[in-house]
Amino acid sequence: MQILYEETMKKKDADRDGYLSLEEFASEDADKPLTSEQFLVEKERFEMDYDRNGDKKLDKQETLNWLLPGNEEIAEQEADHLLENGDTDKDGKLSIREIVDHHDLFVGSEATDYGEHLHNTSRFTDEL
Repeated sequence: MQILYEETMKKKDADRDGYLSLEEFASEDADKPLTSEQFLVEKERFEMDYDRNGDKKLDKQETLNWLLPGNEEIAEQEADHLLENGDTDKDGKLSIREIVDHHDLFVGSEATDYGEHLHNTSRFTDEL
């Protein structure tokens, strides 16, 4: 992990301040600069996904989160997706009825191990 961070900083931290600015983050290859559209996509990723403290630069932890995304963030996104699309009554919980009604959503979800957890319903209580 440390080696990956150090190698990335050697390559991208042009001003050697120990942080990655948006421009440093978005730069890939001086011979192939990003188009305006590509830069806007990278800017949104930088601001929305990685610059957690909003200081317009990535510190070591933010850079590591970009380089090695954790399962926690992925799990959060998947849970949000399941709630947004499966919580019919919008009470913030998934009932067994909602899971059954949206079976296809859950079978396609990594959160249910692609449906494997749905076969053992005795492990669930009334609401997840």
